Amino acid sequence: MTSTPHVKYIGFGRFIDNILLYSYAHDKSHKGNIKKECAGLLDKLRLLGLASLERQKCNTSNGSWFCWIDQNEVVYMVLCDTKYPERQAYKLLTEVQEELEKLPDYQIADENMISKHSKKFMPSLMKKYDDLANLDNVYAAQTKADHVVNIMGTNVKNMLDNMGDLEALETKSSMMQDQARTFNKDATVLKKDMRKRACKVKFLIFLILIAVVTCIVLGIVLHR
Repeated sequence: MTSTPHVKYIGFGRFIDNILLYSYAHDKSHKGNIKKECAGLLDKLRLLGLASLERQKCNTSNGSWFCWIDQNEVVYMVLCDTKYPERQAYKLLTEVQEELEKLPDYQIADENMISKHSKKFMPSLMKKYDDLANLDNVYAAQTKADHVVNIMGTNVKNMLDNMGDLEALETKSSMMQDQARTFNKDATVLKKDMRKRACKVKFLIFLILIAVVTCIVLGIVLHR
């Protein structure tokens, strides 16, 4: 499964003729839509009057755009995910500028020359700055910290779930103990009732026996 890129798109253009000179996308299938957004951003920055060596950041549905304009009014733009470190985004744009400046008169060169020159360095730069784990120690440390926090959160959740299970088990155990006590109490009462009934039956039998014996004795006496 391919991971989502941190650096999605890089482009640069000129204010003087409002032309997007070159662009490079990580995912070529979305390049058309993002290229239109980049061209529109170039026009908006021109209308805003972005000054030389000034920076600008803006967010869109595609991510965060980081923009930088050099002393020759060439505007460099990079689209990253919304959590991408700003310092790394502008370091990337600075390296793009340094590579572009190796082309003589780059600020007035035609698009074909610029495109041919940019293809030599743009893929490797995007790959370099997309690998934040190796590029940025702060990001790597934060990623590890987030991972640890997630593990701890999962462990705490499991512990709370287990505590809930233990509480439920304790409740059931308490209910069973109450039922056992009630059963013992009822059994004791029943046992006492049975004893009383047995005593009554024995007493009744005893009275019957006495009556029978009395009748026999009276019969013998009367017949004499």
